[in-house]
Amino acid sequence: MCAWYVTPCDCFHSDDSEIPRVCLPPDPDVDALAQEVMEGLIKSPDLLGESADVAAGMILKKIYPCTE
Repeated sequence: MCAWYVTPCDCFHSDDSEIPRVCLPPDPDVDALAQEVMEGLIKSPDLLGESADVAAGMILKKIYPCTE
């Protein structure tokens, strides 16, 4: 899996962006994030119809929400 999809940069996402905002730790473990995304896809197969960045964002925002 491409590291970009599990370490999404929301730097240019606006509030109405299709890709959810995700606030990852400063030095995320890419392998652990990939595992979380894979497990999320298994638990939510409806996300398989989404683009990879949207699906990963939907999964990771539950674990790493942005509070600001």
